[in-house]
Amino acid sequence: MPHKKDLTLRSIYSFWSDRWVMSRLYLEEGKATERDIARVRHDIREILPELPGVKLEVMDSGPMWRQDRGKRIAFQITGEDSEVLAELASEAKDRIATIPGLLEPFSGMEGATEELIVSVDRDLASRYGVNARQPSDVVQLTYRGRQLPRFRTPDGERPMRLTLDETQDESVGQLRNLPIYTSDGARVPLASLADFQYKKGAEAVHRDNRVTSVWVGARYEDGTREDYVPVVQDALSKMDFPYGYEWSFTQVNQRRAEQSREFMINLLLALLLIFAVMAGLFESMGQAIALLIALPFAISGAFWTLWLTGCDLDQPAAVGLLLLIGIVVNNGIVMLEHINLYRRRGVRRSRAMLRGGRERLRPILMTALTTLIGLVPIVVQKPALAGVYYYSMALVIMGGLLVSTVLTLVLLPTTAILIEDSPHGVARFIRWTGRKLFRRGRPVPASHPA
Repeated sequence: MPHKKDLTLRSIYSFWSDRWVMSRLYLEEGKATERDIARVRHDIREILPELPGVKLEVMDSGPMWRQDRGKRIAFQITGEDSEVLAELASEAKDRIATIPGLLEPFSGMEGATEELIVSVDRDLASRYGVNARQPSDVVQLTYRGRQLPRFRTPDGERPMRLTLDETQDESVGQLRNLPIYTSDGARVPLASLADFQYKKGAEAVHRDNRVTSVWVGARYEDGTREDYVPVVQDALSKMDFPYGYEWSFTQVNQRRAEQSREFMINLLLALLLIFAVMAGLFESMGQAIALLIALPFAISGAFWTLWLTGCDLDQPAAVGLLLLIGIVVNNGIVMLEHINLYRRRGVRRSRAMLRGGRERLRPILMTALTTLIGLVPIVVQKPALAGVYYYSMALVIMGGLLVSTVLTLVLLPTTAILIEDSPHGVARFIRWTGRKLFRRGRPVPASHPA
């Protein structure tokens, strides 16, 4: 709170549980840009105190259950034994901590709490004639109670639970002295059959396809996730994993593959709907196909822009790609409809193409230029909305629109002519081929020299 003004914060919101606490910082209006957020992220690390046993982490807003959220690279180590997973996770964390560019390495076992493990000696319990389930049942009944059937009353059912005398201060001595009954009715303390050890247990057990797993990863500020994947793979390849234990980016890759599949379906649906609208507008399949010539150039321009700026094809960029498909087609529709207007008036096709293209050149350039200029502030300021940066969407639209506008003005009339003349060309080719075949099959006259 004392640094609220220096950090340009609008408000602070904190909430907590018994194991962790989170504070969200909301910047002032107009300050939620990538540059300002990076500045606050850097400054707040110098302000936060160092507390023994407490880990402080500064991160962007995002789903907390996703270990690979935001600018993070994370992988999973899978196996059967949680203790072995904890050792492997610790070693993997130490290895990726040495990779330049990766900051604040983490492991899913870091939030573990200290637990008291009661291990019953099965051989000793068998000699005493103690049922194997009796110690766990006694401990459960003592400290957790037992759920009973609901009790019906005139006002409705009431939940019932059987418990022993609950006290505020329960000691380990009470646990060690819990009575266990042997087969002959003798009573022995739990400590005579079991060992008591303090160990760190997992905060939560994660399973994928019924296999126990633990997340390990780190955060990065510069570059993309793809830049660090080979380096992390090289570091983990030097580890010795026991039989049945392995690491992988499987879940991350599966989620990315699913997102790519959904994006391709949406892209195909958008192309189909645009084609249907244009075919109905021009009442010509050929002209609708000619208009689609702008889309490959737009998509290539978008990807070249992302590559030159070093930006990922994230979700905002994918949304921008869908928007780009509808934007670039508009220029072609305006030009082709103007050309068709002259052709309906009886103007020859070549003259209509030249005249319509010349007259539509300025409006198309003006609309494209205004769209590009309107997107410049987003690219420069790089604002965020709900923790998501959407300047990649602006880059996709700008790059695709720039390339498609220049090439569409030149190639659209040519493509329209080629598609319109293609049926006649095919017919002429078929007639020419038929005449050749007919001449070869005619009988040679007797007077004709052999």
